Amino acid sequence: MRTALAAPISDHAAAAGLYERQLRRRFLVAVGLSPKAYTRVLRLHQAMALARSSAAPCWAGIAIRSGFYDQPHMLAEFRRAVGMSCVRFFRSATVCG
Repeated sequence: MRTALAAPISDHAAAAGLYERQLRRRFLVAVGLSPKAYTRVLRLHQAMALARSSAAPCWAGIAIRSGFYDQPHMLAEFRRAVGMSCVRFFRSATVCG
């Protein structure tokens, strides 16, 4: 799944010779997350890596390069996962360490 994050689950299921529901169940057992949740985690990790590599991150560019539809989509996902905005998270990380 890592190479084709944007591909629909049906494509991955077909490639594995499984029905979509079978793939979802097996993925959940093997990984501990649904394929959709796993994809969200990968995108957020990519966004965080890109943000860390820049002194002044361009959030819109990071969002697109990380596979989000747009910047507001990334910000909403980040806030949902982390509990604070990207800017606030990286400011607190800089202050703490």
